[in-house]
Amino acid sequence: MIPQPTLQPSEILISTIRHGLTELNRSQRTGGRTDAPLLEAGIKQAQEARATFDGTPFDVAYSSSLKRAVETAQIIAGVAPPQ
Repeated sequence: MIPQPTLQPSEILISTIRHGLTELNRSQRTGGRTDAPLLEAGIKQAQEARATFDGTPFDVAYSSSLKRAVETAQIIAGVAPPQ
C-alpha cells in the first residue's frame, strides 16, 4: 500500500484499488468476467486497505458489478451498493 497523503480542503484524492484475492488469482488464472468471490485472504486484504484509508471520507465509490469488486468496495469504503 502507498501511504495516503494529507489533503488540504481544496484537494481531491482519487484512488484506484484492485479487488482482494480470489481462487482464480491464487491459481494464477485470469478471471475476466468470471464472478469469483473473495477468499478469506482477499477479505483480509480489503480490511487492511480499509485500515489504510481510515479517516479518509469517500464521497463516491465505483466498482464493477462482479461480487469480488463489490465486496472489496463495500469493505474499503464502508458503504452498501444501491438497491
